[in-house]
Amino acid sequence: MEDDVIRGLGPMADQYTHSKAVAYFEQIKSSNQGVEICATCLAQGTYQEDHVNFFLWQVLEHQIKCRHDVLPQNLTDGLRAALLMWLQNYSKQATRELPTYLRNKAAQVFALAFAKEYLTHWTTFISDVMYTALGENPFSESVSEKGRDMYLRILLAIDSEVVDRTIDHTTAVQNHNQLLKDTMRERCVPQMVNSWYGILVNYKQSKCIAPCLQVVGAYITWIDINLIANHRFMELIYGFLSSSYPMATREAACDCLREIAVKGMLPIDKLALIETLWGALMATDVLATEGDENIDLVIKLSKLVAAMASTLIDAWNKLAKASSSNGNYQEVSLLVSAIQSKLATCIKMFGHEDDDVSAQCIDFMRDFIDMQKRTQGIYQEKGVLFNELFYVIVKKLKYDPDYQFDNEGEEEVEFQEYLKSIKIIYDNLALLAPDLAIQNVQALVNETLSQWQTAPFNDVEVAIRVLYMLGESLPSNLSAHFSTEKNKNYPLYEMMTQLVTTGVSNHSHSAVRLQFFETVVRYDRYFPVAATDGNQHQVVANTTQAFLDHRGLRSSCPKVRSRCAYLFSRFVKTVGKQLTPFGEEILTQLESLLVLDPSTGVERALSRDDQLFVYELAGNVIVNSNFDGQKRAALMTSLLRPLVEEFGPLVAKMMELASVEKPIPNSKEPTESEICATTLNYAMSYASRTSKAFSNKQTMSQSGCAHVYTDALKVFLSALDTNVHKQILHTGVRQYLHRMVICMEDEVLPFVPITVRHLISNDQSRSLHDFIPLLNQIVNKFKKLIEPFLQEVFMLVVRAVFELLSIHNGDAVATSSDDDARMIRRTYFQFLFALVSNGVAGVILRQAPSDTEMVLSTLIQGAGEFPDPISQKICFGVLAKLVEAWDESYSGINCWEFVRKSVVPVCFLAPLKSTFDLSDAQTVLALGESAHLLKTVHTKKECNLENYLRQEYLPSLNTSTPVIDEYCQALREMNLKQFRSYLKMFFTRAKT
Repeated sequence: MEDDVIRGLGPMADQYTHSKAVAYFEQIKSSNQGVEICATCLAQGTYQEDHVNFFLWQVLEHQIKCRHDVLPQNLTDGLRAALLMWLQNYSKQATRELPTYLRNKAAQVFALAFAKEYLTHWTTFISDVMYTALGENPFSESVSEKGRDMYLRILLAIDSEVVDRTIDHTTAVQNHNQLLKDTMRERCVPQMVNSWYGILVNYKQSKCIAPCLQVVGAYITWIDINLIANHRFMELIYGFLSSSYPMATREAACDCLREIAVKGMLPIDKLALIETLWGALMATDVLATEGDENIDLVIKLSKLVAAMASTLIDAWNKLAKASSSNGNYQEVSLLVSAIQSKLATCIKMFGHEDDDVSAQCIDFMRDFIDMQKRTQGIYQEKGVLFNELFYVIVKKLKYDPDYQFDNEGEEEVEFQEYLKSIKIIYDNLALLAPDLAIQNVQALVNETLSQWQTAPFNDVEVAIRVLYMLGESLPSNLSAHFSTEKNKNYPLYEMMTQLVTTGVSNHSHSAVRLQFFETVVRYDRYFPVAATDGNQHQVVANTTQAFLDHRGLRSSCPKVRSRCAYLFSRFVKTVGKQLTPFGEEILTQLESLLVLDPSTGVERALSRDDQLFVYELAGNVIVNSNFDGQKRAALMTSLLRPLVEEFGPLVAKMMELASVEKPIPNSKEPTESEICATTLNYAMSYASRTSKAFSNKQTMSQSGCAHVYTDALKVFLSALDTNVHKQILHTGVRQYLHRMVICMEDEVLPFVPITVRHLISNDQSRSLHDFIPLLNQIVNKFKKLIEPFLQEVFMLVVRAVFELLSIHNGDAVATSSDDDARMIRRTYFQFLFALVSNGVAGVILRQAPSDTEMVLSTLIQGAGEFPDPISQKICFGVLAKLVEAWDESYSGINCWEFVRKSVVPVCFLAPLKSTFDLSDAQTVLALGESAHLLKTVHTKKECNLENYLRQEYLPSLNTSTPVIDEYCQALREMNLKQFRSYLKMFFTRAKT
């Protein structure tokens, strides 16, 4: 190679020489000459620079991968000779050891050559590589370290190329690889096994022991296990667990044993193997790891013992399924005993201080508990087992004393993932024996909460947390655990009483307080029961105060404040009327937390989103109280007054700021006027959230609060008159009106016209598909009451839709694959469906004839021209409703003319289109709606549909007379369900 090319391959190359080297690389990697040049240079050791040799190996890698089939025989012969010469020179000569990346690349090239040629031209590959790297006698002590290293690397590369099941291969490649393995078993596997044994015996303190054990573990998955699982080999492997060997060797021995243990075998053979392996492992005393400082080895050992035990459970599963038919009950019993004998060791590893050690046994523990559920009573000491596992789980659930709750980093995130796995074990254990679970949790809670002031914080926190988790894992309804019946022992009731009366909510650690609040809300059904029990009403008051003061919403910890805003809102919903005696006090204490505009100088304790929950809970306190309507209205007015009073000044401030602001190009920071608009939006959202307290049983009118919300609505509507930040403000108005439509009756009707007109005229037309669902909601609720207004605004809505669609595709309802356009069309059709479904089809049919015709044409287009089965289904449904409701006194458009020219053709042409996929469920539903449409037309006397189909339309489609007769008979005689099935068959046949 030219000097410029060699320099260009180096890390310090300039742009010119690097480009020249890249061009040279592209040239020779795809030419026959490249094979000869690179193979010769490597075999002869022409270059000493590692980066140059890496380049040569890359060229050979590409040639073998991509061009092997087109290389002439003389080149492939020469390549084989060159590879062996390189291996011999590197193994036998006193050259320096190559970098790891270079040795791995060389091994990869050998493996690729093996995969391509072993079955045909290079049948002696394994023996050639073995003797070249190790010499004629692999047991000789004169074998070079470099030779052993390359030999093992090549075998590992072959495993990766041919055996590795984590790599996806085509069926052809899989079949080829299987043939490679079968051929290796016949030709060379015993020879390879002897070479491994020779390395393990003669070079026990060598660096090659670990990779040799790795090779054994890799190949054991598909070779005869008896070649390895014998006295001479296993004695060696177990010996490498000894502390006299380097950690890398010991860890490799663990991995090797695990691969041997998990090898696929028949259940009884597996039992014999594991018992032998387990006995030998116990004899090494390697599991006495308490003082072992190398945690990586302990992790490997944990993984090993868990794999041994888990593979026995797999064997038990297979045998247990078959035992009912072949009666292998004794063998099943032997497997159960073998599994139980491993349990103590697995529990020890599961409970290890290091979570990475513990994590290796999680799958086994889950499988073992599942096995116990399926064999109730088979484990004689279930109570002892349960107690032992329970306290190990509690230990592993504890936070470390140095856990960073306020600044969670990578370690904390990893621990949270670990906790999820432990919780699964806990849940499964509780389901296995619910009574034992309750007993153990109660004992832990009693012991810990009785000394919470002196116990470590993590002990207190985990005791409360397992109480919380118990509710998620118990199989029965929690209501059964809380009852007003006297003289009955309800452990959950007793534990909750202890939790809320011991004062643990005053704990100094935020994690304990937060878990207290989580648990209180998890078992909120306790409080209505407790409040009816004598003086226990004080329990509700004390818990409520904990939410309100420095322990909860006024905590110094932002995380606690934020979470308590949500939890308290849930608590208030459940406790409800029990809060009436101190409802006004709650509202008074909440007042300082409800800051609308931070520019007032008042510090915001909660985020705006957290405040949404506080407004919601305040609304619940008022509505669910025992106050009369006048008192409720006064309290609700007081709650909403700051929002209403500050709204107007904030609008004025926003307008003033917007008039003087200058846009900053590419700035992502909101302007001051935009911040004001967002605040106004939140003001409306806060008012909306208070309305969530109302229900069908307790409506706004019944509560005496309707006028409070209509007064607020009058103020909020002023936001519609502004010309800045319309999208933000209109979102708030739309959301508020949505809530009013749900909560009010006729009181909201006077406000609908002005709101709808403003929202329609919003030049932010992209918000239209958010507005139409509100309009649908209004139609669904008020129906005929709103018809005169709908008649007036209907075409405004339609034209706004067309204008928006024209932005997407330049045509009002042209075909477009654009997702936004499809969703806008779908929303528009849903609006039409809401009209016809609520008895106001006249809104469409009483428009000016040209307008009605335009809307009808969009329905025909929606049914026939757009490949959107959901829209097609809606359009067919709307057309059916319109035909059913059609009265000639409406628009003056002749129903039969419309049916003949448009409806009938679309019912046939749409299903015949290639985009109408009859194997798609949504499309079949659309076809079903077209069947309903045709049936509806058939019932109209003025539409003599059958005659028209016989005499005009079907003959125009070149339909044969027998098919016409069959179709008309189906239309006339079948019910709708039968006709739908017939149409699917009819169009399937027509399209094939």
